[in-house]
Amino acid sequence: MGFKVIGYRREARIVGGKKYDVVLMDILAEEFESQYVNKFIE
Repeated sequence: MGFKVIGYRREARIVGGKKYDVVLMDILAEEFESQYVNKFIE
């Protein structure tokens, strides 16, 4: 779809006593690609 990683939050979540990183991602409208959405709709 075109999402890009913009950062990480290290050990941001604890589930069952185990720590997990969180990946932060974003996308600009002009970078979005989808086979389900018509690009020519504005």
